[in-house]
Amino acid sequence: MKAISIFNDVLGPVMRGPSSSHTAAPYQIGRMARALLLGPDRVPHLSRGTASEGERSEADAAADGPAEAAFVFDPGGSFAQVYREQGSDLGFAAGLLGWPLTDDRFGQVLDVAAREGVDIRFSVASLAHLLPLTPEGSGPEEGKLHPNTVEMRLRSRRGRTLHAVARSIGGGALVFTQVGGWPVSLAGDAHELMVEMAPAAEPFALLRTLPFALLRTLPFALLRTLERVTALLAPLLRPEGPEPARQEQAGKVLLHARCAAPAGAGILAALEALPGVSAVWAAEAIFFPQRGAPLFESAAEMVAYAEAEGCSLGEAALAYEAALLGLPPAEVLAETLRRFEVMRAAVHRGLAAPGRPGDATGELAPMQLLRPTAGGIFQAEREGALAVGGLHARAAARAMAVMHVNGGMGVVCAAPTAGSAGTIPGVMVTLAEDPALASLRSRREGVGDEAAIALALMAASAVGLVVARRATFAAEVAGCQVEIGAAGAMAAAAVVEAAGGNAQQAMDAGAIAFQNTMGLVCDMVQGIVEIPCHTRNAAAAANAFLCADLILGGYHNPIPLDETVDAVMAVGQMLPRELKVTALGGLALAPSARSLPRLR
Repeated sequence: MKAISIFNDVLGPVMRGPSSSHTAAPYQIGRMARALLLGPDRVPHLSRGTASEGERSEADAAADGPAEAAFVFDPGGSFAQVYREQGSDLGFAAGLLGWPLTDDRFGQVLDVAAREGVDIRFSVASLAHLLPLTPEGSGPEEGKLHPNTVEMRLRSRRGRTLHAVARSIGGGALVFTQVGGWPVSLAGDAHELMVEMAPAAEPFALLRTLPFALLRTLPFALLRTLERVTALLAPLLRPEGPEPARQEQAGKVLLHARCAAPAGAGILAALEALPGVSAVWAAEAIFFPQRGAPLFESAAEMVAYAEAEGCSLGEAALAYEAALLGLPPAEVLAETLRRFEVMRAAVHRGLAAPGRPGDATGELAPMQLLRPTAGGIFQAEREGALAVGGLHARAAARAMAVMHVNGGMGVVCAAPTAGSAGTIPGVMVTLAEDPALASLRSRREGVGDEAAIALALMAASAVGLVVARRATFAAEVAGCQVEIGAAGAMAAAAVVEAAGGNAQQAMDAGAIAFQNTMGLVCDMVQGIVEIPCHTRNAAAAANAFLCADLILGGYHNPIPLDETVDAVMAVGQMLPRELKVTALGGLALAPSARSLPRLR
């Protein structure tokens, strides 16, 4: 199992709403599919500017690019039920065209693609034929078709083709499981290079296994081919890394290398021109490449590490991510703060106007079912118009504000998913800005305000690491408990960290938060990430402070986080598919829910 990264798998991505599994991951799948079809850096991105077709340069017009794309979803999966409502179609298209995920034209991408002559089609059909090629150990429901599976057939303007299969695995993460008929596992966290060739053209196996005396008897042309392939690939491979993985089927060999550097267009073209080479696929890393090893793999190991090092949970998580990604701790803190600022901006934007969120940066699209209310709730609390009000209500309103931005296809930071993107920002911005917590912010000696916020987010992410390692962030697999439930557990740990609690206390706060959301189903009304998602985020944010106080006040948690997460996952696998992002059960079937009118 690959190591879990905080930035790659837990705290992010920065994305447009409404769903990390069904908007952000499809975008990343489309982006990787584009690279595999065309090759990285071979052509300029389409549609990056605002010029009309007649204004494009001759170079752009002559360059290769996507011409046709067919995306197929299984009828029993989640994509088939919600790909229009949650913007999966927009995500696949934007990635395929090479747009940034935060492009302001995101909602119009299908119209732009049609104007540019790119034929993009979506359909629902059985994907049962993919099961024999599902890689072993590929997920918690091994042997079954993952509910977020997509099969793709692409063609470029110059006739290049790609047949690939991928899946969204939760929180914006993805994995390609097939490319060109070969079983693979591409997660976007490495520079990938795959070369399909006739066995006689395989350099690594020959050079590794044949004695020198026998090599001298090989034809000169073949030796020159081996020499040229080795020379092309050697600079890309990590000196300490493994040799390329090898597969053989149907009289062909696939060499698959995870490279230290991207393969440039020149290398790819040279490889394609070699005798015996039938296909070359390459894709640059779209997430932070992993260069080190994880410091720990469980909550128990994290607490032991923190106690041995005399540090907090947030500091332990900081050391983990720095070691895994090979980055200085200062760079990890800076990236953490960058993501916090995305969260803060989403809170402020969602609170900007009681009637409709928006600010000087431009209006959001309307939500599909709800009208924004977070700003009005926040103002009512300020005026003393609520029954109780206080810190918990303000945190809840801030969380809901982020979900309004998410529902309006605004920019948020999935933490750990877009469906749960409000909980942690609601808590973190409350910790950073709320006047009632001024005394709490002064408790940690020698730690500045920015560093304290970053470490609180790292502590939250430590809980997320456990969930990602032992379970999943995909509600399609285990229900809402692993999205909003996970976010609430992470937020509780953040509060303990900010209050100066130790690693064990932070983990226990996360555990009891999780224990009280176990079994939470995903029953989005009309398949849209709004009802009951917005109020659940609000409640989870308020509950995070309560759980932190219970632990800091002396409650002894008898069931540790590792065991709690295992139980959550077991419960999730018992839930029927009707209660896991299909809108076929729970509140989604209530008559009032089904009759709600769409606002857009």
